[in-house]
Amino acid sequence: MKKLIQKSAAALALGLSLSLFAGIPALASTVEQKNVTSTTTGTTKNIRIKEVSIDLYDDDDHEWENVEVEFTYDVRWERDASVSVRDENGTSYSAELVDWDEDDCDIYVEDLTDGHTYTFTISGIRRTNTSSYGSVSFSIEIPAESSTVSSNVSVAVEEEEYDWDDRELDIEFRRDVVFKKDASITVTDSSGNTYTARFLEKDDDECEIRVTGLEYGETYYYTISGIRNASGDTYGYASGSFRAVED
Repeated sequence: MKKLIQKSAAALALGLSLSLFAGIPALASTVEQKNVTSTTTGTTKNIRIKEVSIDLYDDDDHEWENVEVEFTYDVRWERDASVSVRDENGTSYSAELVDWDEDDCDIYVEDLTDGHTYTFTISGIRRTNTSSYGSVSFSIEIPAESSTVSSNVSVAVEEEEYDWDDRELDIEFRRDVVFKKDASITVTDSSGNTYTARFLEKDDDECEIRVTGLEYGETYYYTISGIRNASGDTYGYASGSFRAVED
């Protein structure tokens, strides 16, 4: 497929920005919807949508969503093609076309929330073998994240490693995992004292945690709440222990 090269400066800059951040956020989940109902205006042939996929990413400070739209038929684009996004209450969200092709496009959106329905309107698009550009609209719901957390469902840990100089605890899991957005980490000592701990990075098979206030050589215990195996549907916990030494 031949990529269209007429892209706005904003889209190109945003695409570069996304590539720079690609290794930072952790993949939380993917929402897929096939045979999406769409409404076409301003052009002679209906623009049908085969599938919409939304990758939800999160870290401690921001959220990014990449929306991929796959069309049933080949399409053409105006140089100033654009996209707008609104929720069911009419609130607008910042959105940008970052890539478009003969049969699909990628859209970058900020601050979507689980449990809401969003309507996307792509303007400056037409089916092949037509002369007039128009717009296509479609809606997709992002399901609310399950609030079920079971204290009986555990996630197996492969290895823990603590870096004394950086005050960072790396935990590797035996299988791919998924974190709830409000996943928490607790670190205690043998006396039950709690220490300051926060996630630095959450990945699909490991996480990195900053822990402060520890004493060198002592053993500490951690519990991550709001984590599940990628193949499961119930969130539980992961726990273990580590020594505050330089490995």
